[in-house]
Amino acid sequence: MEFLLLLLAGVVVIASIISMARGFAKGAREGNWHLSENGNQTRIQDGLRVTIFQSDGGWKYCVDESQGDDDPYYSDPYPTQQAAMQSAICVIEGKPSPHKTNRKLRDQASTAFYIDAATKAPSVYAELHAQLCDMSASSTYQLTRLRPIKKKSGQQIEYLKDAYQHYYTEGQQSRADEIWELRDRFKKLEVSVAALIGWMESGTKAERGAPPQIYL
Repeated sequence: MEFLLLLLAGVVVIASIISMARGFAKGAREGNWHLSENGNQTRIQDGLRVTIFQSDGGWKYCVDESQGDDDPYYSDPYPTQQAAMQSAICVIEGKPSPHKTNRKLRDQASTAFYIDAATKAPSVYAELHAQLCDMSASSTYQLTRLRPIKKKSGQQIEYLKDAYQHYYTEGQQSRADEIWELRDRFKKLEVSVAALIGWMESGTKAERGAPPQIYL
């Protein structure tokens, strides 16, 4: 009888040790990052499992229920693993992330580029317009000068279209209207130059006749 009591006591002690070990392991996983079986950083946060992994040129996080979640959430890629880890916790806690995704960083860079292009566009137009006026005044047109004007005008048209969209969505209508008016001027310049290029490529100097009328 005494032997059985000692045996039962030993079983209880072992069970308690196993339970404590499991509780310690769970607590460690609940609040700390650790490597998953696949080698990804993971943790349990507020009952949700967070996993960090590389994908699409950056680091994403996945948030799902720890058991049987058929619809996990996947983030856009972030530039660094640390940014993805911090952003995942912020999302679960309902806080704004201090980091931007790769997509937002690209959009931010594109917006800055188009704003800068719109700022420089008036001087670019003045330079191209002066070149065309110079050729028109002397009635001496050269394809080597006309083609760059047409190319640059086309580029400016695209840049200004995106700049217009930015200012329009930001509610800066007057600035958007200014940009669109400048875009129209580049469009007229491009059409005029395209007409001159077509005229020069239509035949020899003797065959093609007078140049088309352009509006400067």
